[in-house]
Amino acid sequence: MTLAKYFKISGESPAYIYKESAKMLRKVDSILFDCDGVLIDTRESYDMAIVKTVSILFEKILNLELMASTVSNSHIYLLRSTGGFNNDTDTAYVLSLWLFTGLPRDIAGVIQGLDSAVEDSKNPQTLLEAVSQTVDLRTGHLQHEYRYSPPPLEQIISETMRRVGDQVLSVADLEQTLREFAGRRGQLELFETFRHIIGRPGSYGEGLLETLFCDIYYGPENVRLIFGRGNFFDLGPGMYLKERVNVKEDTLKLLAGRFGVENMGIVSGRDRFSTEIVLGDLMKYFNADACVFLADEYRQIGEVVKKPSPYGIVKAVIRMGGATSPMYLGNSAEDFFMSRSVEKYGYRTLFAAVVGLAPNPAESSEFFASLGCDAILLNPDDITKVFGVV
Repeated sequence: MTLAKYFKISGESPAYIYKESAKMLRKVDSILFDCDGVLIDTRESYDMAIVKTVSILFEKILNLELMASTVSNSHIYLLRSTGGFNNDTDTAYVLSLWLFTGLPRDIAGVIQGLDSAVEDSKNPQTLLEAVSQTVDLRTGHLQHEYRYSPPPLEQIISETMRRVGDQVLSVADLEQTLREFAGRRGQLELFETFRHIIGRPGSYGEGLLETLFCDIYYGPENVRLIFGRGNFFDLGPGMYLKERVNVKEDTLKLLAGRFGVENMGIVSGRDRFSTEIVLGDLMKYFNADACVFLADEYRQIGEVVKKPSPYGIVKAVIRMGGATSPMYLGNSAEDFFMSRSVEKYGYRTLFAAVVGLAPNPAESSEFFASLGCDAILLNPDDITKVFGVV
């Protein structure tokens, strides 16, 4: 049992401290939080936006209805465990390609020759309409359930790790493995057509998948505020409205009292706009200059900012002005790898895994223990137990 290497702090929700990290925990002088799965419960927002995006793509592009279990939280968290999927549009993209590789040729073949629709369309909305109309005619207006078996996602991930020789996988790594699988099935051309239609994640208003996801998550009013254009798809007021705060105000107050508000920050893959809406008055417990929102940074700078890049933590700590030993609370493998990669910049960053919102918290605890993270918590409020002990 991997948790044998940890001290257990008993209680209603036990916390664990890595025995070799106990002394270092006493030196922590600042706290950084992830948002999704840590400060904010996003299971009914981001996670469901991924599922809804993939479902709409298959319904409109292939006239296939996904069953409830076809894409689950387990699939989403499995990709996040590879360390390269903090961006949820990346997750939706790879899951879409993965499901497509499970289709028999007669089903996948309905998109044969539809690459041209991408160049002929003015925007993602007209693209989806054009493809959907053509496929609807080709299938006789009959929708079918997705009852096919793609290769197990675990197999795709394992095969990719062997090929690239690394535990941290990128979107491009998994895309290449799926491309090779499609090629072995004699469906490489159809795979590329599908990939071309949905578009790689990137800019809102250009790629179909990216635009669809943003319209689902943010809603029409917010996409116009954030991106200055849109909406392209009318899919409700925005799933961000289903998000709930996952930390107690008393916890933040205690931490701010110990470390000072100037040494409290956020490093998150999401944007500032929606975060401030959800957290509301709790934002007063954070140093605004030490809150780094990578979705906003990505639009300005590009790929270099994405987790597990150390960019976010380094920027946040510099803006604290004096902190040298931060602790980062995250919930994914890329969060762990990001925290470890900061040390070469002179900041010894400890990592606490928050597992309470994972599909299987016990399994996630074992996973993070196998990585050797410094603390394992059921919820972010348990961090006060850690500092109470050390």
